[in-house]
Amino acid sequence: MCSFLDAGHEFHLYSFGEVQNVPEGVVVRDAGDIIEDSIDLSPFYEKKAWSALSNFFRYKIMSKKVGIWVDMDIICVTKFDFTDSEIFGRSGDKFINGAVLYIENEYLIRDLLSIFSVSKGLPPWLRKYSKHKRYAKLYAKNLFFGPLHIVDLPWGTSGPKGLTWMIEKHNLTTKAKEESTFYPLKMVDADKAFDPEFDIQDILEDNTKTIHLWNNKIKHHRNKAPHSESYMGKLCKKYALH
Repeated sequence: MCSFLDAGHEFHLYSFGEVQNVPEGVVVRDAGDIIEDSIDLSPFYEKKAWSALSNFFRYKIMSKKVGIWVDMDIICVTKFDFTDSEIFGRSGDKFINGAVLYIENEYLIRDLLSIFSVSKGLPPWLRKYSKHKRYAKLYAKNLFFGPLHIVDLPWGTSGPKGLTWMIEKHNLTTKAKEESTFYPLKMVDADKAFDPEFDIQDILEDNTKTIHLWNNKIKHHRNKAPHSESYMGKLCKKYALH
């Protein structure tokens, strides 16, 4: 949040409850105003499917036309100056990531939200894996016990896999920014953010707007302070985070 404020952006934080230690300048908003009564949240809470709920929320944000979505583990490097009707970027060779996302195309938004409707089977972007043991079990569960909810499907179904498939369906793949725009720090290199020998400048390019810290890949660093000379340590010092 601080990095976006520092770059000159307005930042709105959506939450279902009170949040402590919100940086000065951040506008706190009620997430309920976005969700409204559009979906039953109980399955997400029961399964602790926070990633799937986050994906639903960002697609709802798109439908409300309230701005660009960024994940909380995104660091702003330079101010956004996009005029595009769709903003998203590649992460690796296979997928388009939704950690930075803006979509105006109503048909794409509609299809993304449809991912969260009760499914009569595996979504098309998972069917190629149907012979794998994990997916075969899901297919059998669907066959014998009825429709599947998004929380029953593998992690990422409503995220990069589904997003990429839908973008391809609507012939918008060419709008995807290069990986260096939003994701110069690759997921496999996430730990480098804590390495004092790693210089973040080595991976930044002229078009780089953000750095993704890959929260799920750095959980093991949470209970100890980062080295003061690491990229993460320097961020903490810059924004007085302890």
